[in-house]
Amino acid sequence: MSDKNCNCDVISLGNTGKPDCSLIADIAAFPLLDMAKDSTGAPKERNKTDLTVWANLEPILNAADPLDRIYPIGKFENVEHNREDDVFWTANSGKTAFVREGFKTFQGFIVNAPRELTGKLNSNACQSFGFHFLDDSNQLVTKKGTDSTKCRPILIDSDTFRTKYVEATNDAPAMLMLSFQWKSTEKDADVVVVGGLDYTGSDVYGLLDADAIYSNESTAGFTATIVTTCFGGAVEGLTLSDFTAAEISPTPGAIVLASATETSAGVYDIVFDTAQTSGDVIRLSASKDRFDFSEMSDGTNDITIP
Repeated sequence: MSDKNCNCDVISLGNTGKPDCSLIADIAAFPLLDMAKDSTGAPKERNKTDLTVWANLEPILNAADPLDRIYPIGKFENVEHNREDDVFWTANSGKTAFVREGFKTFQGFIVNAPRELTGKLNSNACQSFGFHFLDDSNQLVTKKGTDSTKCRPILIDSDTFRTKYVEATNDAPAMLMLSFQWKSTEKDADVVVVGGLDYTGSDVYGLLDADAIYSNESTAGFTATIVTTCFGGAVEGLTLSDFTAAEISPTPGAIVLASATETSAGVYDIVFDTAQTSGDVIRLSASKDRFDFSEMSDGTNDITIP
């Protein structure tokens, strides 16, 4: 795409003043993946304070709708963030004319990343999304919004998004390599740097998918063994207030739970407040920061009371 910024209708020059202490972006360290559109289908635009104040950011990390979340990936090392040479056309006379900017590319490595993360990230390749960054100076690098209080993700060309798992060797640890190309429509002049964050990149986290395996089903209750689906770790520390249950059939409606007792790591004895009927289909749901329990309530793992 050509990047001709001149306006022949207005004879003027762009002013070149700059403040004494302007913020300059450091090396990109923590990418924050953000979808191009929100759950309403509108182009994504956030308040800057939602990304600079931890009390505002954490609810976004745990947002109920996946399209409204931000997805931190991890700390990147050996980052290469380059722009290719611009493309010019050369006439037989030797005259050259600007055609387009060179594409801007990103490549970085996450040291000792689990190989399961490779599949999770590559599953995003068909989506439309972009990134905000926290840099090595703990500044937010993002794109201008409709006014100075707003920001948008810097969009990438999803056809170029790829992660690869790099096996450990005698000289290097296992790593995940991420590479992509920014959309040609994204301009350097639209990228802004924001300081004053009240958290660091090590504070941000992505969610773990969790699901349940059921046993000991009866009219009085059941046992739910809850683990992270990719890594198999027990999901510990849930309490009664973290669970909800509903009858799906034959009489849909909410079910009151009397207790939810963790008898061992990630194993919960669930007791109904009122005995259920044989043949009832029950769906258990849960909610807790740092976890996504949608697989528990997606209709593929309901409980049938014997």
